[in-house]
Amino acid sequence: NTSASYLGYGKEYHQELNKIRQRFLPFLEICRKHKTAVRIGVNHGSLSDRIMSRYGDTPLGMVESCMEFLRLCHEVDFDNVVVSIKASNTRVMMQTVRLMAATMQKDDNAIGCITVYCGPVRLIDNIQY
Repeated sequence: NTSASYLGYGKEYHQELNKIRQRFLPFLEICRKHKTAVRIGVNHGSLSDRIMSRYGDTPLGMVESCMEFLRLCHEVDFDNVVVSIKASNTRVMMQTVRLMAATMQKDDNAIGCITVYCGPVRLIDNIQY
């Protein structure tokens, strides 16, 4: 029961999650039928009002934004999922990746992670990184 993950949140929060559930679960069934993967994408710069009001634009906010959808996938045993998280601030990105891995392990989700840095290349002592 995914609502147990959100004990202590207000009625409005649960209503918003139920709206997401009503639209997302039928979508997952269509994807399952057609053997199509689902991409769950979280962008640090465009978190929902629901997430911003609880967590702000923090790594925890990014993780919870993603986990709301992953928990719904887990609820219906849908595992053909790709997670994409993006932040232009590399520190926020690395904190988010670490927290995401820890949260997924705690929630008993499989973990496969690729981190891509898209930013300026810096030269230090002629070494690119």
